[in-house]
Amino acid sequence: MAHWIYIALGGATGAMLRNLILLLLGQSAQGFPLGTFAANSLGCFIAGLLIPFWNLWPPGVKAFIMAGFLGALTTYSSFAVDIVTLITNQKAITAFFYLSLTLIICLSFCFFGYYLGQKLAA
Repeated sequence: MAHWIYIALGGATGAMLRNLILLLLGQSAQGFPLGTFAANSLGCFIAGLLIPFWNLWPPGVKAFIMAGFLGALTTYSSFAVDIVTLITNQKAITAFFYLSLTLIICLSFCFFGYYLGQKLAA
């Protein structure tokens, strides 16, 4: 039962941070989903940063962070809805730019976080 509580608490925390980011950044004038982009990028960086420390933590902490906090902070469904919305609003170029930039930046941030985490763990 405690496992589910850790996930719920992490999820609530991640969802609140995500909502704060969305409120602060929202969308650009061209419709680019800055908030979702920033939340996903931040979450990927944090995930990468924590990889080197993963085996040091008990299962409850892992559940709080990955399934809860990062699961609620980042979102593939909002990313997909943003792209569909952009395309259906005749903003296919913005949609393609968002899709490409998100994949490149999120993977880069995850690798950079991992690199930094390795340095911190050493």
